[in-house]
Amino acid sequence: MEPVEERRFDRRTFIMGAAAAATGLTVVGAPLAFADTGDPVPKAGEWPYLPLDPDLIGEAAWGPTGCSGCGGKSAGAIIAGLAVAVGWPWTTLPTNIGSYANGGGPYGATCGGLAGPFFVMNLVGAGGAIGQQFYKWYCDFAFPSAEWDHLSTFKNTVRTVSKSPLCHESRTIWENAFLAQWDRVAPYDSSRCSKLPCDTARQAVLLLNDWYDGAKLKAWAPDADYATCYSCHTTLYADKQVGASYPSGRENCLNCHDVAPSHGQGRRRRRGG
Repeated sequence: MEPVEERRFDRRTFIMGAAAAATGLTVVGAPLAFADTGDPVPKAGEWPYLPLDPDLIGEAAWGPTGCSGCGGKSAGAIIAGLAVAVGWPWTTLPTNIGSYANGGGPYGATCGGLAGPFFVMNLVGAGGAIGQQFYKWYCDFAFPSAEWDHLSTFKNTVRTVSKSPLCHESRTIWENAFLAQWDRVAPYDSSRCSKLPCDTARQAVLLLNDWYDGAKLKAWAPDADYATCYSCHTTLYADKQVGASYPSGRENCLNCHDVAPSHGQGRRRRRGG
């Protein structure tokens, strides 16, 4: 019987070559050895990771094989890349698994372009270290970038900053900015939510690579326009006072809330209002 290490190398060489040819993906670093069939799938947080090329993964997110939607494509491109770079256990995972978050799910909540890659981050154990930075980047980034215009018939798509991770807010802000300048003669630009997963997949890989390399990442902090609001209302939570806001809520509160005229006291809602 051939030695185990030789068997793994031969199997890895064959599958890696086939996968690379099929996906066109290039990775950074050498692939890890495959586990034997029947080995238990790692627990969430313990999946292996190797650095990927962020630009190639971003471009792959335009249309990874078998994937659809912002969640499916953004997660699928990273999963396909790791299936090539690492092999097992990523080869056991459906590449379109992130599609559960397409369009923010049933209520248009967290954008799938965030939720898909964040799912991968949690599998490798990086969610707690880089998740907040990933979400904040999304809130502050002007989507979509022009880096993927060569993949689309639409160029120089209108860009907007949502200050929110929510699909319905992000898309609505963009939609109205586009409609305000649309002449109704040119075709409607339908490329925004196809380019967005390319941006988010690329950024996710940049963060994952930094995490893998042990880089010190900048701690999350609220933007200046709502830093005072966040500090005050989370302090009220710590002190268990009216007006408290649970500190996990990090979205810019000014998106939905006006500053109460008489600040310093909790604002009461009128009955029936």
